[in-house]
Amino acid sequence: MKKSSFLTLFLLLITTALAADRPEKLPALGASRPEKDKVLPNDCGTYRGIEEDILARHQFMSAVAKAKLPTSQTRDIGNIAIIEDDGFLIYEDADGLHINDGAVSNRFYQTHPDSFDFITMFRNFDADMFGFAYHFQVQNDIFGIGRPIFDNSSGMGSAGRLQGFTNQNDINYQVDDPHFHMYRIHSTMTGMLHETMHQWAAFLDNPNQVVNQSHWYSFCHTKSNWGDSTTSAMEGYIWTDNGGGDYQGYAYANGLFPLDLYVMGLYDPAQVPDIWYLKNPTVTSPTNIYVPPYYALPIELHATGTPNLLSIDNIIDSNGVRFPDTSDSQKAFNMAFILVVKNGEVPKGEELARIERFRQEFEEYFYASTESLATMNTSLFGSNPLEIVTLELRGAALGYPYAESVYAVGGTKPYSWSQIGSLPSGVSFADGFISGTPTATGSYPVTFIAVDAASQDDTVNLVLTVSDTGQSEIVINELELWERYNVGAGIELYNKGDSAVQLDNWVLEVNGVNGRITYTIPAGTYLAPTDYLVLLESAGTNTSSRLFIGEDIA
Repeated sequence: MKKSSFLTLFLLLITTALAADRPEKLPALGASRPEKDKVLPNDCGTYRGIEEDILARHQFMSAVAKAKLPTSQTRDIGNIAIIEDDGFLIYEDADGLHINDGAVSNRFYQTHPDSFDFITMFRNFDADMFGFAYHFQVQNDIFGIGRPIFDNSSGMGSAGRLQGFTNQNDINYQVDDPHFHMYRIHSTMTGMLHETMHQWAAFLDNPNQVVNQSHWYSFCHTKSNWGDSTTSAMEGYIWTDNGGGDYQGYAYANGLFPLDLYVMGLYDPAQVPDIWYLKNPTVTSPTNIYVPPYYALPIELHATGTPNLLSIDNIIDSNGVRFPDTSDSQKAFNMAFILVVKNGEVPKGEELARIERFRQEFEEYFYASTESLATMNTSLFGSNPLEIVTLELRGAALGYPYAESVYAVGGTKPYSWSQIGSLPSGVSFADGFISGTPTATGSYPVTFIAVDAASQDDTVNLVLTVSDTGQSEIVINELELWERYNVGAGIELYNKGDSAVQLDNWVLEVNGVNGRITYTIPAGTYLAPTDYLVLLESAGTNTSSRLFIGEDIA
């Protein structure tokens, strides 16, 4: 045999071996999606039939032979279930990391009772997503809402109670204020309400009247119960007739509108007024962007078309009456909050504190949005011990303002805080918050103590290190273009030196997803040794609302 033939055979064997080792590519979400247009980064990924694709992906990932990894982080912290990857929750292929939603749910039920109607899952690392978040029904036993009757709960580890599962994305892509509208027309609260509402909406068989692609139709009037200038969390606009055939649309998601409450089983048909919609609409302004008929945009629209009214009787004619009706529909729900972490990784205190804030706030927001007609309990029904979750303090710089929280979750609020040991001069501690301007360098070990209203207590030993400023040893540690998340770009700086570095008026520039990004770091900003500075910037100049220090890009 010629030498070239040996080489060809050798390369063929190597290629075959590498292909055998390479994980098979996971079937993409959206395979059975009826609508084939692109799902944009800041969109909801829910579509009719997503539960079938989720189940297929779960079976595909679960069939791959893997070694089970030891875990030490799977436990409840307060009312948040931490689930550590044991080798079966995260799948990696050429497209990156993927979460096996079904495996996560099954792991959860290994240590928790079948007491939950919904699971809301966050993670703390980057992974492939279809849209920004999605919800899928695990089962449906309701007639008249445009969905078939089915039950996949056993495949999710539930004995029959679990109704739906939401993948709410990376907790580090959520802003601290749960009511701040950052993503399109949504805040974290309206986004969570939106995904949960996909258990019932919007699947009615009234296309281009009230429904388009599993959301309320952009050209129907969905003024919500949160005020005259708010729209349903399930999309749509407030439409105003300006006369002369010009109709003006505006969207700002907050709360629900009567049709939402009807499909939930909270409103009788007689409580649903006629719904205004525009037939055969043509957008006249703006004309330079695509206006989807299923997602609202944070801009003023102008359109022409033929106005129409759709009555609840029309909806019932197309879908059947909602059953169970308000006399028998479920009105008290339980939801579990889960944080998935990679194997061997410990969740950060600020991540847990953010989820805890969202968890508590969502109970109140759901109750208010349903007009006090339904409740959402987010307790895990465990002992709920108090636990301080901050495990380290970021460093401080001599002569620069410093602010850092010591976070606790669980127990019964309010918490009272105290300390043993001294912080540097110029710095004080009160109500879980360290603040001030240090006037001396050094390392300061301090024990922080939290006591809750039921007299539970917890302590943590931390060290605050104050460094003098010195020569810059800042490096660009990581750069990511997060097209999936509509936050443009993530720029991560890292101080690899042993002195704090002053960053006043430093300018960061990058060609982001939406164009050139420029950010001038504000005066008074510094980076302590071994600290990270992460900037999430959407586009333009100084538009970021996500400048934070002390965290790594996961």
